[in-house]
Amino acid sequence: MYDIRLFISYRDITLAFPSTKYAEAAMNSIGVDPAFSDTKTKKTSIVRDMKVIQGDDASGIVHLDVKFSCNEDEVNSMRTCISSFVNNMSLICETMKEFGN
Repeated sequence: MYDIRLFISYRDITLAFPSTKYAEAAMNSIGVDPAFSDTKTKKTSIVRDMKVIQGDDASGIVHLDVKFSCNEDEVNSMRTCISSFVNNMSLICETMKEFGN
């Protein structure tokens, strides 16, 4: 059993995973979907940048660092975007806990 922790600040999300394998699996799973898609125009300026960062200590913890950015006219959509990301990432993490290895 492992622990996945989520840290959120404005527009930045950091998730801690027990290994690179899990962090990359989560990143690749969520990376196939666009960060956000407006239902009326299908256009958005919201960008999601993800990268896996190795921990500095011997604990083996690896971080998935996610940064969101957008034009100022889409700041209201950012909440929807991040909320959707957190819900989808929760499902991915629960799936990895259930069927991991």
